[in-house]
Amino acid sequence: ILGSAIYAGSWLKEATEFAHRHHDALARVPVWLFSSGPLGTDLVDKDGKNVLEASRPKEFDELTKLLHPRGEQIFFGAYDPDAPPAGLGERFVQHMPAVRAALPAGDFRDWPTIDAWAAQIAAELGAAEPRGE
Repeated sequence: ILGSAIYAGSWLKEATEFAHRHHDALARVPVWLFSSGPLGTDLVDKDGKNVLEASRPKEFDELTKLLHPRGEQIFFGAYDPDAPPAGLGERFVQHMPAVRAALPAGDFRDWPTIDAWAAQIAAELGAAEPRGE
């Protein structure tokens, strides 16, 4: 399972670089991609678009061709304006008071949904494993 936070529509550089650096090994095993990023709890934005679908990182098209993942998922994220910045995106936001004020602070991760996704992957992997007699 390979994932990253999303900032400005992109995965963190380190996650994308990891996928490229290890693509041969990752392409030989079952892989799932996930992202964490949209803030808030509204599933639909003011224009009627699905927030999670609209937050799909631009790297997913390329990574899908490279890694052939079995699935991908986007989860709501968390934002603590008082926490040290995690990556370039957050450092950039720290210097833009208007943007920073517009971001809703809080932990919006839906743990039951995350747990269900992980359980689904575990079930798929368990079903794929040969059983000893």
